[in-house]
Amino acid sequence: MNIIFFIPPLLILAYLAYRNTNYGIYVILATIPGYLLRGNVWLVPTTWLELAIYTVSAISLYKHVRKKTLAPHWYYALHGAKHYIIPALIFLFAALVSVLASPDQMRALGIIKAWFFDPLLFSILLLDKLTCEKVLKRMLYALSFSSMPIMLYGIFEYALGVGLSIPGRLDSFFESPNYVSMYLVPLSLLILGYLVTSRPAIARWQKIYCILWLIGSAATIILTKSFGGWFAAGGGIIFLALFHKKITAKKLVMLVFISLALITLGFYGYQKSKTHYNSFWNINSFETRLEVWAHTLRMITYKPITGSGLGGFHDEYISHIEKLPREKQPIEKDVLWPHNIYLALLVENGVLSLAAFLWIILIFYSETLRR
Repeated sequence: MNIIFFIPPLLILAYLAYRNTNYGIYVILATIPGYLLRGNVWLVPTTWLELAIYTVSAISLYKHVRKKTLAPHWYYALHGAKHYIIPALIFLFAALVSVLASPDQMRALGIIKAWFFDPLLFSILLLDKLTCEKVLKRMLYALSFSSMPIMLYGIFEYALGVGLSIPGRLDSFFESPNYVSMYLVPLSLLILGYLVTSRPAIARWQKIYCILWLIGSAATIILTKSFGGWFAAGGGIIFLALFHKKITAKKLVMLVFISLALITLGFYGYQKSKTHYNSFWNINSFETRLEVWAHTLRMITYKPITGSGLGGFHDEYISHIEKLPREKQPIEKDVLWPHNIYLALLVENGVLSLAAFLWIILIFYSETLRR
């Protein structure tokens, strides 16, 4: 896409952010799927989402410098995330090392820009402006708005049965149905949690909006037939039910029963689903995932400290497979990613990256449960 088409909306975004930085943040959240709109600034590939983050961040920085409020706001943002600073720095350091270890350093630089630097920059922007529940609520609605094109187009596409990368599975604008679930499941849990925890104070129209949105999201997630997404949604609901109010024995027994029922139905459906089954090889996608994970674990032993480098998994995986005897080679040989975030970090960035990532998760849950 020609980068010139990005200029008018970016100018409008800059004006909104100048009037109120929160307006710019709402637009960014509402247009997250814009990362699919790609272009080049000279020779550097970029996306709408990336340019939007840079625009709002630059305007916010300019306003702070002009008003001489940069130091207190910077302190406030860092103070709010003080427990995360050390593991985040270790995580970034490991990513930089993996850039040096990458066989394609230009691609690795693009990955570290998009997957590490941009989210960190936007997180700092959020910490600076996330000052009250009212702002948080508006951010949540902006996020819900971002998902509507995904849901509407996905259901339309599924109803017509055209444009599906895998017959019988909704994928909307994405290359894989799993990406739809990865986008909608966390957002669904956020909105469900907001609806449950804010029930006495929430306005009637807001309640209706949230319920209708959740129905649409649930329908979309079901039609993706992404069993990983289903299990994640079930686990999130159980977690919310457990920690929303005081745990009782009755609630615990009920949740265990629901969990077992979900797991049983999920695996039964998974085994029966033709969309996840290859009749030629007599194998389903779960079994191919197990093969990928097993070979990825073997690859980790080659370079446990630096990993294969950012963006290096694909070529390293093929090289690993080609060295094996034919009878030990997996059926799926051309794999872009290991289909597991922990293994992806470990195989590309090394043990230090995974340790820092787990540290961040541990802090998040310990802080959340403490409250």
